Amino acid sequence: MNEGIVSKNPQVLKIVHGKANWELLTMLMNQEIGFTPEEYLESLVFVLAYNDLRNKALVILENITEAVKKTYVVKRDANERVCRYILDEALISGNFSLLSVLLQNKWLPDEFMLKMAEKGDGELLAYIVLNPLPLVANPEIMEKMAANPRITPEAKVKLAEIQEIFFDKTKGESQEIPFNDDIAVLLGDNKEHLTTLQRINRMSIAEKIQLAFKAGKTERLILMKDANRMVQSSVIESPKLSEDEVIGFANDRSIPGEIIGKIAENRDWTKNYAVVMALVQNPKVPVSRAVSFIKQLHERDLRIITLDKNVSPVIRQLAVNFLKSREQR
Repeated sequence: MNEGIVSKNPQVLKIVHGKANWELLTMLMNQEIGFTPEEYLESLVFVLAYNDLRNKALVILENITEAVKKTYVVKRDANERVCRYILDEALISGNFSLLSVLLQNKWLPDEFMLKMAEKGDGELLAYIVLNPLPLVANPEIMEKMAANPRITPEAKVKLAEIQEIFFDKTKGESQEIPFNDDIAVLLGDNKEHLTTLQRINRMSIAEKIQLAFKAGKTERLILMKDANRMVQSSVIESPKLSEDEVIGFANDRSIPGEIIGKIAENRDWTKNYAVVMALVQNPKVPVSRAVSFIKQLHERDLRIITLDKNVSPVIRQLAVNFLKSREQR
């Protein structure tokens, strides 16, 4: 559970950790502190623990805009207690727009999606079932959805399809990951890693997806070499994936363009300069995304791009144009 707080404001931290005096709490309830809406959101959720302040805190929280709550719940370091309040509020009001954004935060624990599967309405369940990977990773989510009386017939059909594709052993077997040069370099001389490869090769596709969501770095690196795109996608969606791994994948030209495209579309990862540079140099990145990344590169790296024959000619020429433009300025 994330016990941290997004805000670093000392007054917010006092309130959150139960160290605020009555004067500070009174000013908070009267909204007399120069807090941002997000700081009020975090503070007031923790004030709900005070019985004599709870009702007033709820009124103020209800008036915090949906935009503020949406921005908050997708943050990796969003506090789970605050997110849980927003989840409960959105489920009660049937706020699909807010719940669909909450689903994007893959760092929240499974209990959030389990609660949505159990308490959500038909529209939300239809949205959840569009991405089968978290459902395969935790089949209990599908059980909760199937037992929810508000599930739509279409969502029921989709659930049945997921069950058939991933859990019916008569529908085809998972392909083994071959021990080729790429895997040899990856594993090195570590016999324990070789045993891990052998163990993974005995798994079904569903088991590989489940492993990708909870495994360690070695397992994820091996699973990215799997021929199945769903397995590779599950590695990318793993909440345990580190930025160093993302940089490595962005640099790996053996990874399919579909997966490279998913990395390029992730705004959290493309805040990292090393990821952006790796993507621009990877010929499998969508040109439309590479064009937007070029603008972020330093002059030295632009010069490297102009000389890299593996980079798309369109991108190389764009790098040349940017260099000329900068020189003229």
